[in-house]
Amino acid sequence: MLRVMYRFLALASRFTRDERGAFAVVFGLMAIVLIALGGAVVDYVALQQAKSRAQVALDAAALALQPLIFNEPVNEADIMSKAQDLLRDRIGTDFDVASEVTDVQVNVDAGALAIDAEISMPTMFVTLVGVDQLNAHLRSQATRRMLDVEVVMVLDNSGSMSGTPMNNLKTAACNAVNILFFDRDGLGCYVPAGATANPNVRIGIVPFTSLVNIGTQFSNALWLDWKSESHLAAMGYIPNFDDDDDDTTPFTGPVDRRTLFSETNTSWQGCVEARISPYDTTDDPPDMVSRHFVPLFSPDTYNTNNNYISNDSGSACFAKTCTQVVQRSCSGNKTNCNGPQSYSYTKSVAGVSTAVATSCIPSGASAASTTTTYPNNSTQVITRVYNIPLTNRERQDRLCKYEGKT
Repeated sequence: MLRVMYRFLALASRFTRDERGAFAVVFGLMAIVLIALGGAVVDYVALQQAKSRAQVALDAAALALQPLIFNEPVNEADIMSKAQDLLRDRIGTDFDVASEVTDVQVNVDAGALAIDAEISMPTMFVTLVGVDQLNAHLRSQATRRMLDVEVVMVLDNSGSMSGTPMNNLKTAACNAVNILFFDRDGLGCYVPAGATANPNVRIGIVPFTSLVNIGTQFSNALWLDWKSESHLAAMGYIPNFDDDDDDTTPFTGPVDRRTLFSETNTSWQGCVEARISPYDTTDDPPDMVSRHFVPLFSPDTYNTNNNYISNDSGSACFAKTCTQVVQRSCSGNKTNCNGPQSYSYTKSVAGVSTAVATSCIPSGASAASTTTTYPNNSTQVITRVYNIPLTNRERQDRLCKYEGKT
């Protein structure tokens, strides 16, 4: 028996000194804590993602609902209910996030709406240590006083918007205008009879084109430059007017656009050109000639529509010619005119003749007219007139072709 006791004591003593397997025991005790700490990072990141989405949703709700605080009386319960619906709709059902609008604070004098909310989401890892969910508090505030409001709408009215896209754009723009002017949504372009617009709202339009149709109801407005007195109207490269078939010389005008419409038997459809810089991008009123709007007169084009350049006879326009004068020496009382000869040329453009040093005869051209005279018995003068073909640009630019075209 004593021997057995000594063996047991020796075994117990050796056991107390043996450290093999100690780490497994310690790790087993710490595993739960380590997993919870590592998983806490995952749970925290998921909470921050949910909080970020919820904050964006709450900001959108505050901006959308802020105009309601100016209703009389203010219905805070309705605002809270709508905020709750917007918040839940924007957050969605991802990550099983629960949201609740907890408070709505209205300050009409300051034009402020503040919304408080709470979100909660179940945990995936820290639930091992007894934390079943994580919570976050949200707050958003939107402020807009009843002051002057200026809104600029940039609308794409280019050719790619034709058809349904343009119709949708008009509806959206009309809805936006009615929301701002009348605090009413869903009206489209219909304004109820007797509706009173907010006097502190101004809306500007930026189109994707250099032309805007303002409507023919403004045809007699004093800020329309019908007499082409502004610098813009006299710039030949914009209205495509020219009176000398020379692109290097400026067109000075003016051209009365009412007369142009009358001469061409057409009517103004309400379009105006963009004002000259810098007034094309400023709010300066059109209270002086340089700031007036120029009514659009559509020039001839190269394609085969109704205002194609070939449809204009140009009978009122001067011809463009090159006149060649040949002088020859004669002998025998004009019987032999094969002596020395000299050449001179005159170019005539829009009725203005100019002597030129070199030949202006078009290549391969035949003389339209030829006359021969004898100033004296020893000199023969042959005058040949050649027509110079007009380029398409010259034909398009000619102002004289609009005269009397009814």
